[in-house]
Amino acid sequence: MRNLLFVLLAVLLMSCASTQQGTITRGTVVEYPEVKSNENEAIEVMKIELTDDATILHVEVYNAPRNWIAISSKTVLRDRDGRTYKLLSSKGFELDRRIPMPRSGKKAFALYFEPVNKDVKEVKYIEGDGYNDFRIFGIKLYEECYKANTK
Repeated sequence: MRNLLFVLLAVLLMSCASTQQGTITRGTVVEYPEVKSNENEAIEVMKIELTDDATILHVEVYNAPRNWIAISSKTVLRDRDGRTYKLLSSKGFELDRRIPMPRSGKKAFALYFEPVNKDVKEVKYIEGDGYNDFRIFGIKLYEECYKANTK
């Protein structure tokens, strides 16, 4: 019995180490990814999906009811090596338009970017360089092994 527990623990530790040190596998889904810095708390990344066709960010935006919010079609993801991944499309939000916020003050939608390289561990979300543009730094594309699932 002790040997079985030891083997299971070793497999868990090896899978954690390979995720953080090796390549990220396609089909990975990260719920509530860790971020280093978010310059504007009006946007939050709720989930990331890594597929062969896209890197999908599921986000929520917050603003006062009836105020507007906009997302630029020029928004990109950028990795540590400076590689840029273009925004391909969105689902549940029209890009480049001022969208009025619902009474709840929040709106959820998905942004589809070019697929990131398999060796990328974190990205920056860059809408632009303007004062009101959204920027999120250090979005991790993997979950820490010690992090509990907060669902």
